[in-house]
Amino acid sequence: GLELDKVIIHSIEASTFQATLKLRQLKPDNENDSIDGSSLLEVDARPSDAIALALRSNCSIWMLENVVAEASIPVDADADEEDQNEFHEFIEKVSPAALIRHLNDRESNDQNPFDSSKET
Repeated sequence: GLELDKVIIHSIEASTFQATLKLRQLKPDNENDSIDGSSLLEVDARPSDAIALALRSNCSIWMLENVVAEASIPVDADADEEDQNEFHEFIEKVSPAALIRHLNDRESNDQNPFDSSKET
């Protein structure tokens, strides 16, 4: 008699996300199972369970802006740009033939420790 309306991830406490299920009470069968907007229920839930239920019931998942801000990992834009520049320099300097030789050498040197057909 309940329908999951949405999941809200509303806070982080002691490095743990907190979530709430927003449920709607369905009207009795004799009223065509339509949703009664005045019958909202809130239930605390683990975020992993709440997200799993939301995916199965195709409902929306909301996360409060302050939770996103608190959970975000800061990006070091300078380090990212440096990595990109190094990669671009490498690509400009390497020839296709050298890249193929490197890949072939690496492939021939790789040994699978789980391959019982090869003896060590």
